[in-house]
Amino acid sequence: MNLADIVSAFDPQTARRIESAIGLIARQAVGSERYRQHVESWTKDDKSPVTVADLLHQSQVQQMLADEFPGDGLISEEPRSMQEQVVEQASRVSREFYGQELRPEIADVPDSGRVTWILDPIDGTKGYLAGRYYAIAIGFFVDGAPVFGAMAVPHSPRAERTEIDNKVAFAVVGKGAWIADVAENGELGFERLDGGSGASARPWKVAVSLEHGGGVADAFKDTFAPVRMDSQAKYLGVAAGAIDAYLRKSRDDGGTDVTWDHMPGMVIAREAGCTVRSFGSGAADPKPERVIRFDGGMICHRGGRDSELATALDRLVSPE
Repeated sequence: MNLADIVSAFDPQTARRIESAIGLIARQAVGSERYRQHVESWTKDDKSPVTVADLLHQSQVQQMLADEFPGDGLISEEPRSMQEQVVEQASRVSREFYGQELRPEIADVPDSGRVTWILDPIDGTKGYLAGRYYAIAIGFFVDGAPVFGAMAVPHSPRAERTEIDNKVAFAVVGKGAWIADVAENGELGFERLDGGSGASARPWKVAVSLEHGGGVADAFKDTFAPVRMDSQAKYLGVAAGAIDAYLRKSRDDGGTDVTWDHMPGMVIAREAGCTVRSFGSGAADPKPERVIRFDGGMICHRGGRDSELATALDRLVSPE
């Protein structure tokens, strides 16, 4: 099913935004892999890496919003000061590896609007540098409520081949979720995602963060097979059936979880029929702001809340 047919059922403004976003992140998925062998990286003040590709992707999104949807807001990860340091280099890389012209100045986009976008230009930069899975993730809120989430997971040479390899996926709240192969020629044939059909046979595959898995993976026994992955590609892994669940313990290093690391993936997983919830009784609902808060942590799993898998996960994160 092509994208135009899917979005024809949506209101025109939503459809335009979806088509622009999907077209851009699909091109970024191809371009980022073309560029990966040449990429330059630095370490930010928080000790995390950033590359020209991170900064370039953010600049491309800012240019898209300024040109096509002026007045829309954007919450994103990378500091403008770093974008400004590499703007000429980013313009050259965009033209050479992405086949897209990028103006040699950064577009001005407000932080918020009636429509506020959220962006992680490369989620899992360490994975990108190492040839593992990473995600290009984007979404938007309308009047404070999440409406759209999308991500591209490029083909990465050291990543295990699974149902999410070289894929682009998106979801619209209340409408469903879809997935397609990333194609060099830009043609995307989408299929419905259905993560509500339940988990696979034991031991269930449960993904944890490479960076913030904490002691959760250490508690796995015969019931679970731990899978360590970079980025919010784990949400898509659950939605597509590559893994059965994703656990994210609230950070205990004093840091905060940020919305761009979760919102697009949460929307896709929920609209695919998966369950997304906190460890405790609190909500796990993203808002158009930088920080997202979980009650103890976050669980995303295939199937419903009353499934055998859900019960086993509850026992894992809240042992008696």
